Amino acid sequence: MNQVTAFFTYTGPWSGDPHDEVDIEFAGARPEQVEYNYWRNGRTGASSREPLGFNASEQMNLYAFEWSPDEIVWYVNGIEHYRSPRGSTRVPDQPGNIIISAWTGTPAMQAWMGPPEFGESAQAEFACISFTPIETDSYSCADLWGEDPQFSQNDEPVETD
Repeated sequence: MNQVTAFFTYTGPWSGDPHDEVDIEFAGARPEQVEYNYWRNGRTGASSREPLGFNASEQMNLYAFEWSPDEIVWYVNGIEHYRSPRGSTRVPDQPGNIIISAWTGTPAMQAWMGPPEFGESAQAEFACISFTPIETDSYSCADLWGEDPQFSQNDEPVETD
């Protein structure tokens, strides 16, 4: 499945705001990697392509980030996976909209994501999306992780009541 599947926050000129963004992206050509990046006022901060140690397209996993004024910390299945440089001046400072997407990009992007493939395999599944404001406590997807059958960590049938 050669597409980019992404979960991100975004604000930009279309809403009268500067382009600020925090991303979690999966390029279909490399499903064993995740890409993290962020933008402030249209300028990119640090970015990283990190190995996962598994194929992200084969099972549900929990991806999250904590965004504070001076850094962003990304998590995979509850474990810290990447951290922006502390004190980066490019950490976004505008509130954003939460966006999920699956897209094929442009021909110039094919070296990154692979040529697009259409049909039954061109899909993305998202089971839960949550937002918790900084320094607050509320119910989130992490509360379901490991308890809900849709998040089963293996291919064995899960019994439910």
